[in-house]
Formats: sequence, C-alpha cells, structure tokens
Amino acid sequence: MKIVMAPANHTYLDQKYASHVPPSLGLTWACGSAGCDVDKFYNWDPGAYVDGVTDANVIGVEGAMWGETVVTLSDVDYMVFPRLLALAELGWSPLVARTASGPAYKDFLDRLAAQGARFLTRGTNFYPSPKVPWRLDLAAAHPTVSGGQVSGALASLSAPGFAPDAVTSSIDWGDGTTTPGTVTGTAATPATVNSLYAIGGDHLYTMSGTHHATVTVTAPGVAPATVRVTLQG
Repeated sequence: MKIVMAPANHTYLDQKYASHVPPSLGLTWACGSAGCDVDKFYNWDPGAYVDGVTDANVIGVEGAMWGETVVTLSDVDYMVFPRLLALAELGWSPLVARTASGPAYKDFLDRLAAQGARFLTRGTNFYPSPKVPWRLDLAAAHPTVSGGQVSGALASLSAPGFAPDAVTSSIDWGDGTTTPGTVTGTAATPATVNSLYAIGGDHLYTMSGTHHATVTVTAPGVAPATVRVTLQG
C-alpha cells in the first residue's frame, strides 16, 4: 500500500491562517477558529499520522489549494505562501523531531524569514505570518547626483509585516552629515503583503567626486539593517 498524505488540517492551503485572517479569503472547516499557520504545516509526521501507515507506505504529501474563496492569482499566492515552503520541506527532508518548540522548527523559521526579500523582489504576494521572524533587508539603489544634489531612492527595503511608519531610517552621507531618511511604498492590506519600500533623502554635496553613503533602517523587535551606497558626481 502506497499513500500520498493530505490531511486537511496540515495540508489544505485554502484554510485561514488564524481567526478571521485573512478576513475575505479562506475557510475554517478543517482548522477551526485557530487557523492553520506555518507551524501546522511543518510540525507533523506523515509516517505516524494514521495508525497502520508508516514511512514505508508514504510516498509523498500533497498541498491542496481549493478555489471557493479566491478570485485572483494574487489571492492564491497569499494563501499558498509561506505555508507551501513548510510543506515542501516536510516532504523532501529527512525525518526529524518536529514540534513547535523544537530546534528543527526554529531553524526552519529562521531560513524562511530570509525568503521575504525574495518574495517581494519577485512580486509574489504572501502572508507575513507573525510566527516567522521576518527581517529587514536592504539593497543599494542607484540615485543620480547632479551638481552635487542627490535625487532618487538610495536603497530598497524588504520589511514583511512592517508598515512604513513602523520603520525608521537614517542616512550617513559620508561627508560628516547624517539626516533622517524617508520610507515610502505601499502598505499591506488584509490580503496583500507590503511592497518593497524605497529609502530616500535630500542632500547637497559641496565637493564633487565619489561619496559613500550608509543607509540604516530600524524597526521594533528586529535587528537593524545597513547598506553602503556609492554616489558619483
């Protein structure tokens, strides 16, 4: 006997993440009011879930995305990610003890957090689960310098789960001047993650040449991020 395991309360991607989350997408019949976040998709053993079924019987796991509540592909992405990554690792990786307080789950969450910037850069919608320790990631942009005046974004910022007003930025312009930066971008909605934010600032260099600015961003509860930006002009 060979079985593909797909218990609804661990693999159905159409279920809500938490109570009323998201409010307009997803069902609750399999996960109840508590919902099914990434922990439910990661912390179970397909080879010990059903009496009489062992690892020798299980040939894989299946993630089901039913379409009763979704309308667009963006809706689908929001329901699928990041839970699909938890299910994929469960199915592809060697058997380990998986519990909500175990080291395997913590290691997975830390690695999952690094995918936030990749999702945002690719324009993939996803749910910024509070169970994931999402981090701040900065990448240098390419502002123009004309007559010593800087214009345009200095850096792009990935900050899943953080509204623009929750992020603080500063710019060390490399000439002894430090000023606050601006954080602009599209805030999250109940069914869309926030966009990549742009970090900008106004500055006038009094001397031409190559300048090295440092952008720093902070947000509550996470490590700050910095990036160096080379400005020529």
